Amino acid sequence: MQTLKLLYKNKENFIQLLENSSIQPEQELLMIIYSAALLPQAALDLSRELLEILPKAKIIGSSGSGVIFERKQYDDETLIIIRQFENTKFSKLIFFLKYNYMLFNKYK
Repeated sequence: MQTLKLLYKNKENFIQLLENSSIQPEQELLMIIYSAALLPQAALDLSRELLEILPKAKIIGSSGSGVIFERKQYDDETLIIIRQFENTKFSKLIFFLKYNYMLFNKYK
């Protein structure tokens, strides 16, 4: 399993960190988005932006009052964790945010 963890700053920074990692963008992967900073529409926009970069990604997201990255807590950041498994396939994904907004529903 390959893993990349980062605090999301912008698209260019994300692409640079991705290129310097062992993640293979052309293969299926799981992307987990934890946010203490995004409103529902902004989370949806970010998810769509990241899917443009990693179209084979399956996304899980959640919001909270903070995120923990490298043993520090951040109250206004978005943490992205990308996991790539050698022999695992994902079949479906349903994305819900606070207040029961259904933002993304994709079945394979």
